[in-house]
Amino acid sequence: MRGRVCVRLRCFCVGDSPEPVPAEIEGQVLVSDADKDVVVQLSVARGAAARRGEPAGAPTTDCRNLLEALPAAVYATDADGRISFFNRAAAEMAGRRPRLDTDQWCVSWRLFWPDGKPMPHEDCPMAVALREQRPVRGQEIIIQRPDGTRVFALPYPTPLHDADGTLIGAVNLLVDITERKEI
Repeated sequence: MRGRVCVRLRCFCVGDSPEPVPAEIEGQVLVSDADKDVVVQLSVARGAAARRGEPAGAPTTDCRNLLEALPAAVYATDADGRISFFNRAAAEMAGRRPRLDTDQWCVSWRLFWPDGKPMPHEDCPMAVALREQRPVRGQEIIIQRPDGTRVFALPYPTPLHDADGTLIGAVNLLVDITERKEI
C-alpha cells in the first residue's frame, strides 16, 4: 500500500495588531497527483498588510519560513511569469538558484518533453497556466540541470487571482518522479 502525503499551508498577514484580523483569500491551490499520493493545499491570504498598501503576493516572514522548510519544490511567479519566490528544494531540483524578477516561468535551466525533445520555456506548464489562466495537470517534464543531470518531474502550476478575479501570479509545486522512471 502506498502512503499518502498531505500538506496544508495557510499563510496569513495580520498586520501589527495582536488581535486576529480577517484576511481575504488571494489564492488557494489544491494539487494532487493522479494516484492521490501527494496532496498539497496552499492558501495565501492577506489582511492588514494589504490594507496598508503592501504589494499583493509578498510573502510574510512566517509564510516564507514555512515554504522554505518544505521538502517539496515550490516557486511562485508574478502575473508576467517572472520568478518572485522559490524555496531551497526548488533550487536543488533545478541545480541552480533562479534569478528573482528576471527568470521567467521556470526555475529550471533547460526543459524537455517526455520524449526527450527540447521544450521552450514559453511552452512549459507554468507559461501555459499563466497564459490560459487555468491550472495545468498531468504534464510530465524533464528538467536538465546545468551539470547535465536530468530530473523527471510532475509540475502543478496554478494561477492565483485577487478578490476581483485579476491574475496576480501563479504558484507551482514540482514533484520529483525520477525514481519511478528508473524502476
